[in-house]
Amino acid sequence: MFVLFLSFLVFPSFKRYKNRIIWYDFLLSLLSIAPIVFMLVDFDQFIYRSVVPNFWDKVLGIILILLILEATRRTTGWIMPTIVIAFLVYAFVGPQLPAPWTHRGYDIDRVVGHMYMTLEGIFGVPIDVSSTFIILFTIWGAFLEFSGAGKFFIDFSFAAMGGKATGAGRTVTLASFLLGGPSGSGVATTVTLGSVAYPMLAKAGYSRDAAGGFFQRAGSEPFSPPPSWERPRSSSPNS
Repeated sequence: MFVLFLSFLVFPSFKRYKNRIIWYDFLLSLLSIAPIVFMLVDFDQFIYRSVVPNFWDKVLGIILILLILEATRRTTGWIMPTIVIAFLVYAFVGPQLPAPWTHRGYDIDRVVGHMYMTLEGIFGVPIDVSSTFIILFTIWGAFLEFSGAGKFFIDFSFAAMGGKATGAGRTVTLASFLLGGPSGSGVATTVTLGSVAYPMLAKAGYSRDAAGGFFQRAGSEPFSPPPSWERPRSSSPNS
């Protein structure tokens, strides 16, 4: 609820409204509270109604789904909302589709009941994991960034590797090891390193794709086992 509330205040609806909060941003933020509060008021009965949702269940469920789609559009662009909308439409129009795409179809009660009123839809495992584990490492990454510790690791890496022709890329590699070890999170490492090191890579002449590849590996490579941890392989050609 808190993240959805802030999404409409932090991310503008359109690029021309950057650094401005429009009146409907406040309206959407306040509206995002209603479905969650309604759900928590009588949670036990709310869960039991998931099979036969009443009028307000359906209204607030539809509102929440639309708000999440809008928040996703603001934060990531049109790709994810388009995919979600396509699958939602597929749930309704299944009976009209030819084989092998056809299915019996689902009405609004079933879709809202599953997505809004159970722990298998919006409030499923991804939200549970991100709100209990991933958020901790993301906060740790933000702490490293704003406390200056992240910049220290990058400066140290740059001092060690900066004299080389490929110093910028090697700096990212070494800094990812120094950041990824203490944080234990690929997400926190990528966010922290990317916000500080990308200008350095761009200045060194790396393209967007190349820089993105560095940060993708920076988020996962520190947690890969070194070669000495891997199972020894036989030198026999038949192994």
